Amino acid sequence: MAIQLDSRQIKQGDIFVAIKGQKNDGNDYAIDALNNGASLAIVDNIKYVNSSNDKILYVKSSVEALKYLGQYYLINSNIQTLIGITGSCGKTTTRTWINDILSKNIETCSSIKNFNTIIGLPVCLSNIKSSTEIGIFEIGTNKTGEINELSAYLNPNIGIITNIYEAHIGMFNSIEELANEKISIINGIKNGGCLLYDGDCKFCNKIVEYCKRKNITPISIGFNNNCDYIVSYDKNNVLVKHKFKSIEYTIGTIGKHYAYISAMVVALIDTMKLNINNYLQYFNELKPLEGRGIHKQYKYNGKQFTVIDETYNASPSSMNASIEVLKQFNKKKIVVVGEMLELGTHSEYYHEQLSYNLQYLENAIIYFIGNKNLHKIINKYRPVTCYEGMNTDVIKNILDTIEENYILFLKGSRSINLEMFLEYLLKF
Repeated sequence: MAIQLDSRQIKQGDIFVAIKGQKNDGNDYAIDALNNGASLAIVDNIKYVNSSNDKILYVKSSVEALKYLGQYYLINSNIQTLIGITGSCGKTTTRTWINDILSKNIETCSSIKNFNTIIGLPVCLSNIKSSTEIGIFEIGTNKTGEINELSAYLNPNIGIITNIYEAHIGMFNSIEELANEKISIINGIKNGGCLLYDGDCKFCNKIVEYCKRKNITPISIGFNNNCDYIVSYDKNNVLVKHKFKSIEYTIGTIGKHYAYISAMVVALIDTMKLNINNYLQYFNELKPLEGRGIHKQYKYNGKQFTVIDETYNASPSSMNASIEVLKQFNKKKIVVVGEMLELGTHSEYYHEQLSYNLQYLENAIIYFIGNKNLHKIINKYRPVTCYEGMNTDVIKNILDTIEENYILFLKGSRSINLEMFLEYLLKF
C-alpha cells in the first residue's frame, strides 16, 4: 500500500494524496483515483468537507498529511541504515549505483525518479517493505533551507555530499551560500553518524569543522593524497586506496566522474563494515543512466552512429566532465550543447568557460542551442553554429552533417529539450 500523487498510477489499495501543483490540482482527480483502486483519497479542497464517501479524507493541508504519512512508513519499518544523498551533480547516479550494488545481497529501498523534495520523499518512503534493511534516498534543493528540512525529516545514519559545484547557483546569492545549503545535510544526520564527501572540494575544511561540531565522522573520497579514500583510474579500471589496503575493480563506463562515484560506493560499503569482496564482482555492471551519458546506436539516412545521451540536465561542472570524456574518443563527433540554465548573473561567465573548453575538442563540429545573447560568447574560441531553440528544421540540419560511425553528443539543461533529437531518430 504505497502513496501515489498521480491518479493514473494507482495500484489496488494505494493511498492517493491530492497535491496542488503549478498546472494541475490533485483534488480534481480524487474520484478518478478511487475508481482506479485507491483505498483512500486525502484531499484539502473545501468542496470535500461534507463528502459522504468514506474513502475521502478531508484535511487542512494535503502536504502536511503527506509528510506525516511518510514518517509513519519510516517509523514502522525495520530499516537498519538510512542513507541521505545530496550534492550539485551525480546524486541520481550515486543513489542508483549504491542501490544496484547493495541490493545484490541486501533488501534495499531507493528513491524513485527525481522525487527528492518534501513532497517526493514521503512517496519514496511509502515503498519501504517489512524486509527492507537499507534505505537510499536523494535530498535536493532549489532554495535556502530545503536540505536542512529534508535531512531532519529523513534523519539518516549516513549522509553523502557528492560534490559542491555551481549547479543552480542562480537560485543562491553566492557559491558560499550554495555550499552552506549542501553542508546543512549534516544537521539531520543521526548523532554519531558519518558523512561521505568530495575530498577534492574547496569547502573540505568547512565540512570537517561542521562535522566535528555535530559529532559526525567525516570521510573524504577523491583524487588527492589527503583523502581517506584515494582514487586513481585508467579508462574503466579503478583503484581505491584506504589506509593499508588497495581495492581494484572495473566499471562499465569511462570517465573521471564515474570513477569517483564508484569509489563513493566502495567507501560506503567499507564504512558500513560490509565485506567489499562480496560486491566487487558487480561493479562492471555499473553504467551511465538514461539521459546521463548512456550510449545508444541509431541510424539516419542509412548511416549508423553512436549517440551519447546526456539530455537530462547540464551544469558547468558536469559539462566539463563530459567534454573530458569526449576527448578520449578518436572518432569524429557532432557535439550539440544546450544552454546551461539556473546560473543567474553567472551565466555569461560559465558559458565563456564552456567555450574555452570546447576549443580543445578535436574532430568535432559543434552546435549550440540557447539564448541569442550567448551566441557571441560561445563562439569566442572556435566557430560554433548557434540556434535559439529546438525544432524539426534544427534537428534535420544537424543530423544531415552526420556520417557513418560518427558520435553525436547531446547535453544541455532539461528545458532546452535536446531529447527531441532522440524522438526524431526513432522514426528511422
